[in-house]
Amino acid sequence: FLEVCVMGSTQQRSAAPEVSAPSRPSTEIRPTAVIRNPANLRKQDVSVSQETGGVLRVRLVIDTSAAADLRVYCCVEQQGEDGSAPEFAPAVPNRPAVALQRELPEGLAQVVEVRLEPTAYPPHMLSSETSGGSIPFVVELRSSPAGDEYRQISCASFSMSGQSVPGITVLKQLLYCSAVSRPYEVKHFFGTEGAGRNALEDGASRECVICMCDPRTTTVLPCMHLCLCSHCANIMRMQCRTCPICRQQVTELLQIAMGDESEAGAVQTLEGP
Repeated sequence: FLEVCVMGSTQQRSAAPEVSAPSRPSTEIRPTAVIRNPANLRKQDVSVSQETGGVLRVRLVIDTSAAADLRVYCCVEQQGEDGSAPEFAPAVPNRPAVALQRELPEGLAQVVEVRLEPTAYPPHMLSSETSGGSIPFVVELRSSPAGDEYRQISCASFSMSGQSVPGITVLKQLLYCSAVSRPYEVKHFFGTEGAGRNALEDGASRECVICMCDPRTTTVLPCMHLCLCSHCANIMRMQCRTCPICRQQVTELLQIAMGDESEAGAVQTLEGP
């Protein structure tokens, strides 16, 4: 930070009227939780291609630290009480809810491809904008390491109109844990690669980008850059409204407790909805 001092003249002058600077609303800082998620769908790597005849081939990339049960649903309605892990029922008559079910072993970057026949579903059901409340595509991962049950649910939508090759977008990822009473929304931050003990030996990638001293503990929203220590975040929220990495407008700051045992790629940063 640069502190500027304005030196006054030694000559006597009449006092200038006081002008109060407009108050700047401070940015809110919210705490988050860091939970080890044993099975994770890489939402940034979800893609779709179209085969001859119009068949859709959806490609998934999944990381697991324990055996997991994979279930893929197409055109379903969510059932269940608020806060509890949902079940899914078919939204299209005479069509099964589950498009694919498979057991996954422990492993990283496991590729799974799902083939869907679009003629089996009304075209408006494949997009969240026209589906009338149903969910076009759901990927569920279930695992139970050490007795606790985890269910990660990823909801996605296809973009079909006006494109020769359709697209797919993951709208939301939720994690349900039997040890916790409410679901968490999975957030993927930029900058966690150097936050654990597997960071670079010189430790530079772990340091706050402002003070270059303390470790990063605060993420900027909505750009999701994990780049600030708690001290600099407290100062920045009162004095600056742009991310120091990308200069995007800041709407909120999330504080993350990263322990020494946290390893890059082994933890999922979660925010309560």
